[in-house]
Amino acid sequence: MSHQKPLKLMSLVLAAAFVCGCEPTGNNPQSSESSSSSSSSSSLSSEISTAEESVSTAEESSSPEPFVPMIDPDYDSFDKAMDKAMEECSITGISVAVFKDDQILHTYSGGYADVKNKIPFTADTRSRVASVSKMVTGMVMMTLYDEGKITPDTYLADATGLPFDAPGLGKIKLWHLMTHTSGLVDTPAFTVQCVNNITTLLNCSHSGNEPGTVYSYSNFGMGTAGAVIERLSGEWFFDYADKALFKPLGMDAGYTIDMIKDKQSVAKLYEYGSVTDVQHWNRTNALYSTIGKGNSCYVAQCELIINVKDLARLGMMMTNDGTLDGVRVLSEDAVELMEKRYFSAPDYDMGLSVRIYDNLIGDRTIYGHNGLAFGAVTGLHYDPEDRTGVAVITNGCLPLTDENGFLKINKDSLEAAYKYVFDTGDFAK
Repeated sequence: MSHQKPLKLMSLVLAAAFVCGCEPTGNNPQSSESSSSSSSSSSLSSEISTAEESVSTAEESSSPEPFVPMIDPDYDSFDKAMDKAMEECSITGISVAVFKDDQILHTYSGGYADVKNKIPFTADTRSRVASVSKMVTGMVMMTLYDEGKITPDTYLADATGLPFDAPGLGKIKLWHLMTHTSGLVDTPAFTVQCVNNITTLLNCSHSGNEPGTVYSYSNFGMGTAGAVIERLSGEWFFDYADKALFKPLGMDAGYTIDMIKDKQSVAKLYEYGSVTDVQHWNRTNALYSTIGKGNSCYVAQCELIINVKDLARLGMMMTNDGTLDGVRVLSEDAVELMEKRYFSAPDYDMGLSVRIYDNLIGDRTIYGHNGLAFGAVTGLHYDPEDRTGVAVITNGCLPLTDENGFLKINKDSLEAAYKYVFDTGDFAK
């Protein structure tokens, strides 16, 4: 097992000096019954001057701030917590990135990206991140908002030119799509990928629920965001995502293996003895037929390939109001809309492709998304209030959950980060 060494933190400058006693310098004359009533005017003047000096000095000598010792985050304990979680979840390979503000503070890595060839899983390993892709697709979608092409209330049918209405139940809006309340559900036709045209799926993929009234997690529903993006941008979804998000931020990431420059860095996926070789997995390319009407829905909802450092940087961008490394990819308004509460699901509230948890880690409000597919368990979660967060990528992991259904490895990573890094010493709230 390989743990990446902690990054050296920038020291905060503490200027807390104790002042001994509260008395000002110089004499502070006290009234005395024995004082001579015949004191000269020069002596009185001197006393007044000294008293004024004392008041001025007292004002300048404000109460000192209490001394707070520097306490380094306990990265050793964090790593040990991850060691334990890795064993309990039978993880094949993992990387975790802990971030604050515009800096990745620490990464943890262990296990293998390729078991047969003994290739270690590191913070530079790229892997398929499953449904965390939905959150990133939401970011790509909101670049169209910044271009004035959509709003959360835009009708899905208007954005795509396709019959996305729920007959007799009202029109589906983009916020319905991005909160899993559109009524579009996964069907066998979608699951087995036996159709070539998204229009065909619409005939058998609506639950009959009025849009905006019932939460039903849907890969097909959120995946159609790809069709919206293609229709309005005039480009293939994966090309537009690269242009709008990944290239501006200098990331080697993408929704198909063809978009990845360093293909050798891409991990295999391990699930119950089966192995998926993502480096040679071209299923998404074969599904494409017509731009804006083809199976972009199979890409936008789950296919993102990225490493943990760049996934963390996307979280940092969200906590920094849409800016990263001086590059703005989303407006503050777009980020605010993504984090707005549109609908309350049983265990969390939904923003635009973002889940909002109020009771996950203490009294914090945590934003983000989990991922689970083909053995990979992943997550990107953050607290925008103090701009902290954690990114997790595994390529093989038991999908254990807590009592609320939150994936255990993501919960363990968050708890360890806030216990040993963010809630200690200089990072304490």
